[in-house]
Amino acid sequence: MYPSTRRNYTDEFKTQAVALAESVGRTEAARQLEMSVKTLDNWVNATRKGQPLSSPERKPITKEDSELARLRAEVAELRIPRPSGHLFHKHPATDSTMIRPPIPRSSGHP
Repeated sequence: MYPSTRRNYTDEFKTQAVALAESVGRTEAARQLEMSVKTLDNWVNATRKGQPLSSPERKPITKEDSELARLRAEVAELRIPRPSGHLFHKHPATDSTMIRPPIPRSSGHP
């Protein structure tokens, strides 16, 4: 699941997350970025209203934090969608794609 602690995001990350949400949808973007859909909704709505995504009380972000946010957004955007063929399904406990084992065919003999 997603972290329960409060995370701080750079303004650049927010902007890239909004762009990703507009291209693949909010739910999918939030899943790829491993963040709350509601948080992403807030950023998309603020952007549409012309409101700034930055917070005035924020501390300065280091170069490393900014680079990490940029790379995370880039990785999320470059992820390849999962195949939806009959051999794949989502495991309900882990929400990860697994290859379904073949179903044994009965030959009529016990």
